[in-house]
Amino acid sequence: MRHVFGERRFDQYLAGEIDTVSGPFSPADQEKLMNDEELLAQRGVSPGDFRTHYLFFDFQSAPFDDVRVRQA
Repeated sequence: MRHVFGERRFDQYLAGEIDTVSGPFSPADQEKLMNDEELLAQRGVSPGDFRTHYLFFDFQSAPFDDVRVRQA
């Protein structure tokens, strides 16, 4: 997956050169987005500063190799 920042990113997304883009968008790009039903369907909206973080644990090493520790 490729994600870039910069002025051309919206055009690169439309051309299939990159996989994701995030705002803020220029007024012209915002207008393209709002007037295209297919693009609107692809839009993901984040409410405020909502983020998802993932933590990964090595279950092969102590102390997480003990199921009782993981359940605590």
